[in-house]
Amino acid sequence: MWFALPIIYMYYKQPQQTKEIRSYVSPRLANGAVGYIAACFLIMAAISVLVGRMLETWPLFVLIGAILYFVWLGIRRGTFIAIDSTQRTLRGSGFFLRGRAIPIEAITRINARGIFLGAWTTMTVTYRKPGGNPKTVEVGIKEGFQNFDRILDVLVEINPKLRIPSELRQ
Repeated sequence: MWFALPIIYMYYKQPQQTKEIRSYVSPRLANGAVGYIAACFLIMAAISVLVGRMLETWPLFVLIGAILYFVWLGIRRGTFIAIDSTQRTLRGSGFFLRGRAIPIEAITRINARGIFLGAWTTMTVTYRKPGGNPKTVEVGIKEGFQNFDRILDVLVEINPKLRIPSELRQ
């Protein structure tokens, strides 16, 4: 019974109080992307009904529906940009896969880069790794996240040396 004590301690110990600011993907973007894919599969389902093959293909459509639900959930709740103001770190997550936490004091530059022929603007962050080598990572798409301006404001609040490009503020 003594071997369960660490598990019980981890379960009952008080969590650290953190002040985290998160920016989730816009619901309009998530619903639109998954809705477009779902519409394509609904057309396939309608064709299979008209051809008379619905009973043979219904397990496939149930499986596709479940996959689409998890994709929607991954976009909607599992993709975000977060700033932990107590630990002073910037972290991103995509489809519930957490990225590495970047210390905000180590960030040397924030840039904007256009993708999809300039239709979307990606925020890139350059920071110094503990060894001193610079590394550039993409954090997120400005048009795809809610409260993106709040994330930028908190970054500058924590590290006043940072300059935000005008493309990210528009």
